[in-house]
Amino acid sequence: MRAGELGAGGAIALIMPAAHVKSRCVGYQQRLHLVRLSERAAVLEDTFSLPEDQQLLSSSAGDGLLFATLGRDAQRDGAIAKNPACAGRCSLGPRPVTLLVLSGFERGHFQIGMLGKSTGSASAAWSGEWGAPQVHANGRSALVFGQGEAAMIDARDAAELELVRSLPLVAAPLSVDLHDEYALVGLGDQGVQRLDLTER
Repeated sequence: MRAGELGAGGAIALIMPAAHVKSRCVGYQQRLHLVRLSERAAVLEDTFSLPEDQQLLSSSAGDGLLFATLGRDAQRDGAIAKNPACAGRCSLGPRPVTLLVLSGFERGHFQIGMLGKSTGSASAAWSGEWGAPQVHANGRSALVFGQGEAAMIDARDAAELELVRSLPLVAAPLSVDLHDEYALVGLGDQGVQRLDLTER
């Protein structure tokens, strides 16, 4: 029924425009700090600032490096992004996922490696627009679990990350037991899936 049309009993239906809501959306840029600890002091040695439209979703420590997935958690955003003032970079919308690897801790300066859509791995499901992929490290390698697959990452050269191959998953992982040659993935009612990590 349009504004001004006659409804039941001859009443006129008026559609009032929604009230303009003014509010304030506050966003916080996340930063990762490298801090050297001694017996008497803590010294800030380096800082890595995440892009304003990304947040840390998951992290796992490897051999002298840190793996982390960056992006936006769609479920978390859905609960907080209903404020009409939260537009632009604060709004709910597609956010590609990136794998970040930080190393160089012993030198007191971050060495940064990244892998994602902008670095040629657009076919990987974990780098898609939605979700919060979990990363699990083992030495200088890691598994990143996305929607329907797990990606094997080789970080022996932390500045030049390699997507070795993708492994199909039966269901969404609930737990991961990672070893050098295989991984045991708990799938809840679907049981346990064994992933062979020896093939390249």
